[in-house]
Amino acid sequence: AAALQLAPGAPVFHAVLRHTDRDVPIQVAERFVNPAVAPEFLQQDFTAQSPSEYLFRVAPATEAEHVVEAVIPPAAIRRLLQMPKGEPCLVLHRTTWVGSVAATRSRFVHPASRFRMGSRFRITPEEARRIG
Repeated sequence: AAALQLAPGAPVFHAVLRHTDRDVPIQVAERFVNPAVAPEFLQQDFTAQSPSEYLFRVAPATEAEHVVEAVIPPAAIRRLLQMPKGEPCLVLHRTTWVGSVAATRSRFVHPASRFRMGSRFRITPEEARRIG
């Protein structure tokens, strides 16, 4: 609740999904959702649409923060991702906001040997001046 700027003990939706590619686990996604922005989140069939697809439709984010770290995963995550002991993971931590309301706090865990992260984006001249 605190991570979503809610009062202690406030209800928060929680979902954990394992994603595969050709039957090989590639990601464990853990998502906490503010019920105020997506009140029917837990009623969705996430085999028919991903949580991201649903959230983009009902509560499109206006701001997002990404933090990436490398970690040695705990045994439970290692089992879900079918990883050998000692293999590191890349973890993407994402927080999204809809206006000024914290909407989601997510953690996406990927076996380092099966994943890489990158992005490409445009920078406007105004942004270039601002960031120097």
